[in-house]
Amino acid sequence: MPTDPNDTIPPDRQPGHPPAFVGGGAGDTEQSPYGTMAQSPEDQYRAAAVSSSFGVAVPGYEIEGELGRGGMGVVYRAKQTGLNRPVALKMVLSGAYTDVATKTRFLLEAESVAALEHPNIVKVYAFGEHDGHPYLAMEFLAGGNLADRVKRSGPLPAREATALIAKLASAVAHAHTRGIVHRDIKPANVLLTDGGDPRLTDFGLAKVGRSDLSVTGQVLGTPAYMAPEQASGRVHEVGTLSDVYALGAVLYDLLTGRPPFAGDSAAATIHMVLVSEPERLRKHEPGIPRDLETICLKCLEKEPNKRYPSAQAVADDLNRFLNNEPITARPSTATEKTIKWVKRNKGLSAGLAVAALALALGTVAAYVFGFWALDEAERATRNANRERAAREQAATSERRAIESLGEARRQRLAADRHQAELEFGRSVTSCEEGRVRAGLAGFVRVVELAEANAAAEEPAASAAKAFDRELARVARLNLATWSRELPPEIRAVKNGNQPWAAAFFPDGKRFVSVARGYQLIQTDAATRETLLAYTLPRTLAIPGGYVTAWTVGVSPDGKVIAAGGSDGQIVLWDADKPEPRAAFDGASPEARKRDGRNIFSLAFAPDGTLLAVDGDNGVNHWDLAAQPKPKLLNRLVPDHLKATAGPVLNVVALSPDGQRAYAGDRAGNVWEWNLKAGTLNRSLGSHGWVQDLAVSPDGTRVAATGPHGWVRVFDVQGGRPPVDIDLFGANGNGLAFAATEPVLVSADNDGNVRFWHTETGQPVGNPVRLPNDPFRLRMAPRANQFVVPGGGAVYVGSVPRPPRLVHALTGGRVRGLDFSPAGDRIATADDGSSYVFDAKTLQMTGPPVPARGIIRTMRYDADPARSQLFRGYIGTFDRVRVPPAGPPDDRPLISMGGIRRIAFGTRDMYLLGDTLVAKFDPATLDLVLPERPEKDMPPGVGFTTMSVRADGGEILATYGRRVLFLNPETLKQVRPGWDAGEEVRDAAYSRDGRGVLVGRRDSAAELLDAATGKPLVRPMPHARAVAAVAVSPDGKFFATGSRDNTARFWDPATGLPVGPPLRHRTEVIHTVFEPNSGRLATGTGGGHVMFWDCPPPPLTDPLAELKARFPDRD
Repeated sequence: MPTDPNDTIPPDRQPGHPPAFVGGGAGDTEQSPYGTMAQSPEDQYRAAAVSSSFGVAVPGYEIEGELGRGGMGVVYRAKQTGLNRPVALKMVLSGAYTDVATKTRFLLEAESVAALEHPNIVKVYAFGEHDGHPYLAMEFLAGGNLADRVKRSGPLPAREATALIAKLASAVAHAHTRGIVHRDIKPANVLLTDGGDPRLTDFGLAKVGRSDLSVTGQVLGTPAYMAPEQASGRVHEVGTLSDVYALGAVLYDLLTGRPPFAGDSAAATIHMVLVSEPERLRKHEPGIPRDLETICLKCLEKEPNKRYPSAQAVADDLNRFLNNEPITARPSTATEKTIKWVKRNKGLSAGLAVAALALALGTVAAYVFGFWALDEAERATRNANRERAAREQAATSERRAIESLGEARRQRLAADRHQAELEFGRSVTSCEEGRVRAGLAGFVRVVELAEANAAAEEPAASAAKAFDRELARVARLNLATWSRELPPEIRAVKNGNQPWAAAFFPDGKRFVSVARGYQLIQTDAATRETLLAYTLPRTLAIPGGYVTAWTVGVSPDGKVIAAGGSDGQIVLWDADKPEPRAAFDGASPEARKRDGRNIFSLAFAPDGTLLAVDGDNGVNHWDLAAQPKPKLLNRLVPDHLKATAGPVLNVVALSPDGQRAYAGDRAGNVWEWNLKAGTLNRSLGSHGWVQDLAVSPDGTRVAATGPHGWVRVFDVQGGRPPVDIDLFGANGNGLAFAATEPVLVSADNDGNVRFWHTETGQPVGNPVRLPNDPFRLRMAPRANQFVVPGGGAVYVGSVPRPPRLVHALTGGRVRGLDFSPAGDRIATADDGSSYVFDAKTLQMTGPPVPARGIIRTMRYDADPARSQLFRGYIGTFDRVRVPPAGPPDDRPLISMGGIRRIAFGTRDMYLLGDTLVAKFDPATLDLVLPERPEKDMPPGVGFTTMSVRADGGEILATYGRRVLFLNPETLKQVRPGWDAGEEVRDAAYSRDGRGVLVGRRDSAAELLDAATGKPLVRPMPHARAVAAVAVSPDGKFFATGSRDNTARFWDPATGLPVGPPLRHRTEVIHTVFEPNSGRLATGTGGGHVMFWDCPPPPLTDPLAELKARFPDRD
């Protein structure tokens, strides 16, 4: 990274020449032979205005000063705070004025340098974008740049210059081996260490592989150091040999103190580069060795094929010179010099030839005539050359202008299209990582880019324009879908120094919170206004210490507030009065003997009594109404610990009916007591230290969490195994069950408030990220609002709506899942039974129907007039009437092996066995036709899946990677099949029948041409194998289910994702659309069946309204 991005003109080189600006391929560019032609003066002015007072901020960096500006932005000296090291921070600061090409060049520079590892190429530490400004953090080099060195000290000694350029040539050769051409090598782009070692930097104009943002006729680079093919705008001729030329130009500068060509303007310099030969170096510095001059001039040959063949060859010859070995380059001979002169002066050469002929006649008249002829020939040649050059220049200029205009437009559109796709991917990632607002703003940018591209004038680009329109549509579709996933609004309420606890009043409209220093306030949950601040009793003090409040609670009638802390006291207030009503020692005598004084947790019982843990091994049960002071009713201690200290209890909670008390200790136990009898019921084992407990509103579940990074949910009434929830390594700080939704809310020390489905343990919605660690959170009664303390504030939020759980099967994985033809019922099956539910109420319509064995597959009859299910087993299948009417009818099919799939055509039912396909009459169960469609199926391989085309005219069946196509009448192959590229786990026809959607073992789904097997859209990726695919009845969406525990909606026209991944606790092995396309049902290997709403229609708001609704501020 250059410390001075502009290569300024030294005072001793062209004084008095102010910078001028001329038109160029990249916009208006600076007309100095030392300035990089990359950014217009207007953009440079805007960049300077933004950063004039270092008014920039990049997370993780402290700006210390400006090092230079120009090119594509500004370079700052900064400190990387995490590693406490100095860096050079380059930023594009023109914000909204920065076009896509500039940002793309900047990204190209970052990626280019990051991929290079060479001691003489500057190191990249990090790159990214903040507040719309791309930035690049690189190593800071205090030695300045090479241009400043020459400006300050004049020409370098020959051997020093040679050694320096040899290192640079080696660095350039390394870049060339990685497919990177620098295209802007100059002294200002060579930084120096304190010891003078060079580092090549500023790859902002680099060409990487075949990627090139420049266009024909566009001049990018610094004229004084660019090769003729680069100066003439022949972009596609610029390559590695152009960098060889630039190395020679820099060597020339170091040895003579000036570049090979330096005109009064950029245009003049470019003209000299194109038509003039460089002056010999020894003319300026006679002491330069001849071999070194030869090396330099060979690099500066006009024709690329006469230069060194590579940058490494330059480095090798320079090292030969340093080692006093013979060099490979040879100076131009007299003949070669003559040929070069003739090529540059063709007219004059012809005239001299005529003059020579006249002189040969040997007469004085001939001499006179010869001189006259020579003069006339020169005059005629000059006139002809001028006229021809003018015509050629005009024609060339016109052609290049036309070509440049069209090519520039095409390149700009291509860059915009690429940028739109990149922005789409970044937006999806932002949303999936929980930064939904930032992702929505990104989708708005996609809409803006894609719709602008679709409206742009462009010849012969109908396919690209069609994709622009589709991309804009899918972006609008994602705006509609992801906006439903915005994290619940969370509001901060300030409360002193680090609030530790909060609790709602019974009305759910107010809450109290207490901070470390016992700042206790009552707050309106809706307006966040402080309703009452409470005072403290004088007795609340520890001699020489500081009292910390740990817990707070509100009585069931809302009239009393209780708080406890590190001094062992419990303080009571009347809720409507600021002065405390009473304060008493809440620690039991046993606890005081063992120095237990902390009131870590308290909870009100429905009868108004209070339970509290006191920093020891028991729970104290207090009667607050007793006079003259609260009375200890009982101390609940695990029986085997009554005589010993035992583990400290951290938290206490009560069942909603007040019959059971729960306490969690630091040894990982959750203790349950019968509160009325005062007897211990049992202990439940958690993962470790219990920091918080929560009891579900119906009292059937208890959840515990702690610093072990897990939540364990116990079924305390049904006896099902506990459900463990992974907090991804974070410490669990708080838990609460939502009042009216099956959602458990957790808080952890990574600053997350996460939501989990109570029944399944799967994530719900996106986590809320807080700026500080949240602690014990609490829910409002009869509502889904929560309050959680963290840092210097208390946060109020609400719970997202979870997907509907249709059924939690008890017999293992979901074996079958299907809707009735009318969509009013949904059938599920596990290993041993099938079940039918009302699709609206989710109530079972009848008892489970036991199976004859392990169910392998299940389908609803496609004819609405026949309300029946078909279940496939190994060697047989049966029919179940809905509602049940007598025992199931079964049909043995021993020869088919396992029944893999059941499908329906317009009249018939098809069964897929291991190697056979059979056709049945679904009304009579009569076998119509069996067939082995693949005679050459390898041993041990069987069919996997089957699908019938919507019109009933074709059947596909798969095994391994092969997809076969069968005649529905004969069950024989109707046309050649094809290879899907990887093992197919599920497949379905697209709605129009032209494509086949396959779910593959290689972690992707793909829409393939039904006729050829070639991809129609991009692959639809998952993290693991795709086990299930489905096509919506209206064809608007695809759905996939994967062993990565997610299902997903996709857009069929583009293969792009729509909305969030549908997260499950276990692998998703079934996906079925409701017949009216309103919902998707998923079935998992863990036995859960869920309903998910399909994406809504795309947003149709004008772009300006989308920008206002989803502002780019994240």
